[in-house]
Amino acid sequence: MQSVSGLSGGYQQLINSIILSEKSPQLRMEQKKSDLKVYKGVLTDLGSKLSGLNSELKTLTSETSNPFEASTAATSDTSAFGVTSGSDAALGTHTLQVDRLAQTDTRVSKQLTSGNTDLETFFNTNGSQTFDIEVASPTDADANNRETISVTVDPAGSTNEEILEEIAASVNTAMANAVDDGTIESNQKAQASVVMESSGTVRLSVRSGQTGYTNRLGFTDSANNLLGAGTLDINASDTDTTTSGGQIYEVGGDATTSMLNSQFVLDGLTLYRDSNAVDDALNDVTLDLQQADSTQYSFSIETDEESIKKDVEAFIKKFNDVQNYLKEKTKVDPEGDSRGAFAGESAIRSSLRYNLRNDAISSVSGLPEDAPSTLGEVGIDLNDDGTLELTDADQLIQAATDNPSALQDLFGGENGVATRMFEKVDGYVGAGGIVSDRKETVDGRIRRIDDDIADFEARLERRREQLTEQFARVQRIQQESVSQQQSIAGFFGGGFF
Repeated sequence: MQSVSGLSGGYQQLINSIILSEKSPQLRMEQKKSDLKVYKGVLTDLGSKLSGLNSELKTLTSETSNPFEASTAATSDTSAFGVTSGSDAALGTHTLQVDRLAQTDTRVSKQLTSGNTDLETFFNTNGSQTFDIEVASPTDADANNRETISVTVDPAGSTNEEILEEIAASVNTAMANAVDDGTIESNQKAQASVVMESSGTVRLSVRSGQTGYTNRLGFTDSANNLLGAGTLDINASDTDTTTSGGQIYEVGGDATTSMLNSQFVLDGLTLYRDSNAVDDALNDVTLDLQQADSTQYSFSIETDEESIKKDVEAFIKKFNDVQNYLKEKTKVDPEGDSRGAFAGESAIRSSLRYNLRNDAISSVSGLPEDAPSTLGEVGIDLNDDGTLELTDADQLIQAATDNPSALQDLFGGENGVATRMFEKVDGYVGAGGIVSDRKETVDGRIRRIDDDIADFEARLERRREQLTEQFARVQRIQQESVSQQQSIAGFFGGGFF
């Protein structure tokens, strides 16, 4: 049997055996490449675990979130209001009574018969009408700033219902244009609609964009008093709107007399606000007024025990993940050949693993005498295997309740436990850190090995070509020899002698 190259199967097998015997350097390079890839994977895993730890350390050292000053609001059983609090809220108990909820300023026209033509007669007599609606549009420079939006109406309908629909559309279009040109914000625009109050009757309704006296509407009538008495009667100050027009909620003359504002009693003080979401009555506390029942309830701002415990436990878990991983990857089996990937690397075995452990057990200097200076004083102990454990959650919460800023300094102060750890860990996973540098070094070595393997494979291919050529010559010589022997045998076999 002949191979594709023209060599017999036996010669081809011999060449393959020779090439295979000479391929051992390539196999060693491929094994080295495989080992480097495994090592890079270990570096990647370490980087991931360190980044996870760093994320928790950032939380514990954050000056803005103040995790150990976290608070939560607890209310008595009520649907009248809800309460939320932030880290700057003062701990304590309060009373709250909701007497009135904030409302949008709603103005309605007098009741008109849908199919009648009162409005058509008005416009036929007076022509198109232009009136103004004033809306609140506070700015940084003027919290009481107001903008006037002009509305022009030239209806084509005939019935009262059709013309009211056109007036409502004109109001909404004028408001939308004011938003588009930047005169007002979207949530400041007035909104108009037509309400079918009963069978055969209609009213025009115009509502403010937001609740409260500050966001009240203002009207300037057209030249022929479209909005006034005798026509729409929508700008009347009357609140008896059984059939006439006017105010659904009494606008009043200021924040205390306006029925548009919420009214509530906080710790014995009567307060008024434009909104039902009140965030300026208590520092970093938001009251969500939901129902006016004029009943006094209590609520308290307390230490958020679950949040604090959750943050600390997350830190402990990530710390232990790093410690356990480093322990596994730095161990050496003295009775066998097993060695962790970092067994010979002091920068990781000692400088990282043991330094992090020392940071966990070392006291924090510069704190007041009565403040905790070690993790052990707040219920966090170091186990024999180098891992941390929250052994006394009550001690931790007590420290947060007694002096949250002192606990914050223990972790996130200038020399705090989390601050020290963050600086070390960041040196490994930060920009230009040890982990990224070593991964780049490994990638460089893998690229060089790939180049060496490619060069070696090229040399083996040339070696195969040389062997093929050599054995092809041998094969041709053999074939020529056999042919000559056959010719001689034929000559003598013919009886020449």
